[in-house]
Amino acid sequence: MSNSNNENYFNLVTSGIGYVSRVREVKPKSHQKFKAFWACTIAGLNGPEDDVVTRYYDVTVVGNDAKEVIEYFNNNCKTNESDFKKNDKILVGFNIGDAYPHQYPKDDGTTGVTMKGRLLSLKWAKVNGEFVLESKAEDKTEAEDKEETPVQGEFIPATDAA
Repeated sequence: MSNSNNENYFNLVTSGIGYVSRVREVKPKSHQKFKAFWACTIAGLNGPEDDVVTRYYDVTVVGNDAKEVIEYFNNNCKTNESDFKKNDKILVGFNIGDAYPHQYPKDDGTTGVTMKGRLLSLKWAKVNGEFVLESKAEDKTEAEDKEETPVQGEFIPATDAA
């Protein structure tokens, strides 16, 4: 056994598509000891297209590329003189890490639940159906994509052996 400073850890990453809302910069008050950070809510979409269920993620933006994009949305979704308007629909492909459930009190006295997490990256973004961001990852040709795709076996349904 070697003495190593390498720590082993596991990452749980949620990947999906959803709508961005509540983009905000969280700033500390004079008595608080944290650095300002960006946050937003992502309404993740789940289920069949004709019966979608929405899962809300309240996320802290940690990925550098994601920070740039979220800050851009914040700066451009606030006035009618900019590219975006406050009610524009911003649909994104996202990766969220460290998601966990969080309970909070609602105005009617009941308890609400949301997911908290860290926004690691945005793969793409559309505003009102038009692409405004595409991944900075290297573009691959269609042939390269096919070569990297593992061959899938034939699906054989389970049968009763009785």
